Amino acid sequence: MKKVLFLLTFLISVNLVAQDGYFTIYNFSVDNKDVETVAKIVNDYFAMPGTKAEGVTAYLYENHFKDKDFNFSHSLSFVGTLDAMGNQYSPTGGVNQEKFQAFLTKMGQFTTGHSSASGRRLLTFGSTNKTYPVQNQNMLKVKDATKFAAAFKKYQEVLKAENVVTILGEIKNGRSPLGETHYVLRSYPNFKAALQGTEISTDKTKLDAYNAFHNETINAGIVEIVRSTTRLLLGEW
Repeated sequence: MKKVLFLLTFLISVNLVAQDGYFTIYNFSVDNKDVETVAKIVNDYFAMPGTKAEGVTAYLYENHFKDKDFNFSHSLSFVGTLDAMGNQYSPTGGVNQEKFQAFLTKMGQFTTGHSSASGRRLLTFGSTNKTYPVQNQNMLKVKDATKFAAAFKKYQEVLKAENVVTILGEIKNGRSPLGETHYVLRSYPNFKAALQGTEISTDKTKLDAYNAFHNETINAGIVEIVRSTTRLLLGEW
């Protein structure tokens, strides 16, 4: 816990901005004794110009609550528009390749790779001008993506949850053997709010909307929750 608090104050100020678009994520593990070293390597790298393509945002996370098969310690993610992400991975897209290779070499000395994935953010709900560093994530296996997204959007527009940013996204590549296709990411201002979660409202209109969503998705058999995690946003560049 002390290392988490250290990182939250050591790295640049965190400001979660919902940016619908494409993402890539790299999951890796770090020994406790090397966490601060890796945090400094990441911060020093992204503080330099020429480390990201224009329009791309990088995020560093700690994987806090997880199951035994999803047991890496940290993640590094990139988010941006399709064009921006294309430039991020292009040799001529604006990323200094010498700096990038030096970064990989330093990271490789203190980390062990676990997995990676890519996909896109589909829908975002909630305020985006506050800091929401604690994130609960449900990974879903969806059989009818169009129907599920429509039902999810309809419910969220009625719910209008406060002090939470909710994102529905699609996992395109790097799926686990569980076969997850989508995820719902809910970001909260602190652990208390995240532990409480988004409660079912007693308001009749919102409760009716929840029941309709539940009937159209879970009861209809078009979605299954295959994994749930909690992660901490440690830095953004």
